[in-house]
Amino acid sequence: MILLRSTYSGTPDEVGALREAHLEWLGGLVADGVVIAAGRFEDGSGAGVLGAGSDAAALLKDFDADPYVVGGVASYAEVATFPAAMGGDEIKRLDARELPQEG
Repeated sequence: MILLRSTYSGTPDEVGALREAHLEWLGGLVADGVVIAAGRFEDGSGAGVLGAGSDAAALLKDFDADPYVVGGVASYAEVATFPAAMGGDEIKRLDARELPQEG
């Protein structure tokens, strides 16, 4: 699993103007199984993203296409990458999809 943090650099109005396009784009990553969960921080400073697999560089590259990033109102950074040692079967399946095979 990959944990990303987004930080808003735009004003609330600038972020809000791109929100619909951002949510549509993000929904595509959720549908593709690339993003497992995402949501805004309660303080409004940005958001957290939980991505599948173990390739943080590839996930960050995907986020270059986020309308928030393209519009210059947010940026993303890796917080941590970790194996899903505990979780439901679906979480473990998504986590394993990019991990190299042991052996």
